[in-house]
Amino acid sequence: TTLFDPYTAYTYDTVYTLAWALDRLIREGIDVHNGTALLYSIQKQTNFIGLTGYVHLDQNGDRIPSYSIVNMQQPN
Repeated sequence: TTLFDPYTAYTYDTVYTLAWALDRLIREGIDVHNGTALLYSIQKQTNFIGLTGYVHLDQNGDRIPSYSIVNMQQPN
């Protein structure tokens, strides 16, 4: 058994995204209960390197994936 859930890092990045968005609203003097402003802050201004890699959202609010395709072959 494993003591580390593989989704823990994604949860961390999600909470970090929300914290940054709330911080931006507070610094701009916008009410943190303004859901529209919070959503905009998350969708349009999220851009950081998290535990799971580069975190940035597209125009639909979906995370832009960051991955590498590696072709590994055993030598003959």
